[in-house]
Amino acid sequence: MANRYFRNMVILAKIQEDVGTYEAPAAATDALLISNATIGYDDQIVERDYLREFFGAAEQLIGDSPVNIEFEVELAGSGAAGTAPAWGKLLRACAFAETVSAGAHVIYNPITTAQESLSILYAVDGVTHRVKDARGTATLSIAPGSKPSLKFKFIGIEQADPEALANPSGVVMTAWKAPLPVAADNTGHILIGGTYAAGVVTGGTALPSIGVDLDLGGSVEFMALMGSSEVDITGREIKGTAKMRLEAAAEVTMFTDAKTVTTKSVSFKHGVGAGKIVQCYAPACQFGRPKYENAQGRLAVSVDMRLCPVSGNDELLIIVK
Repeated sequence: MANRYFRNMVILAKIQEDVGTYEAPAAATDALLISNATIGYDDQIVERDYLREFFGAAEQLIGDSPVNIEFEVELAGSGAAGTAPAWGKLLRACAFAETVSAGAHVIYNPITTAQESLSILYAVDGVTHRVKDARGTATLSIAPGSKPSLKFKFIGIEQADPEALANPSGVVMTAWKAPLPVAADNTGHILIGGTYAAGVVTGGTALPSIGVDLDLGGSVEFMALMGSSEVDITGREIKGTAKMRLEAAAEVTMFTDAKTVTTKSVSFKHGVGAGKIVQCYAPACQFGRPKYENAQGRLAVSVDMRLCPVSGNDELLIIVK
């Protein structure tokens, strides 16, 4: 028996035009550059539990089997301002809209209705799986000494039984750009109280940070129906954590803001140069009470963040430029 290898994996994803209709992604245009993949079926087990005159297991019935697909991608721009990044379609399947301003920037904002979904093909060393109607959520992470990342979790519906087929050939990854490492030359401070307009954040108080995590907080639900099944995003609460070093006065202000439920805008930016910048802006962030941490002997605080909408579907903008 020849060995088969986990790393011999190809995954392709394409925005699906119609719910319930699988659209085959192409190796030349839809390949994903991923790491830390976990893929499996979440079988809906039905117990038979019948009685007999002896002990022993009863066969189980397998009902619907949604597919769970998790992986990480590197957070980088497209290489050209105003061109969507390769991971943009993944974010679109997490209930985010994509707005392209040619030559300037691409903006992603959360949505409630008109959600999009993905058709996904993943091939693992000679076995091909096809998934339709995939929707998900993600976590964005930026911390010094690491690569910036988006960690996605999708749920989809099996299109057909797996097939013993050779992995797709002609895979093209040129749309995926290498990220800049999170470092002083590439990553700015957190800005509290800045103002956003037309893809640009101005003003605000700069606070040095040791890292930021944002959980996009989508509630992704699989529902089995008689005659069909569906995946839907039924809610959203975007939360996060920021680790910062604060002056005493700034720390006291943050305690006061937490107690009085005062919201302020928060933003941070990673990347330098056109086509390499990813910036996040939240207009109304509620901060929790700071918690003390030891950061290599320095005093740091960890602060929980809750991103609240102002007018609706605007609690977070992800700006790629």
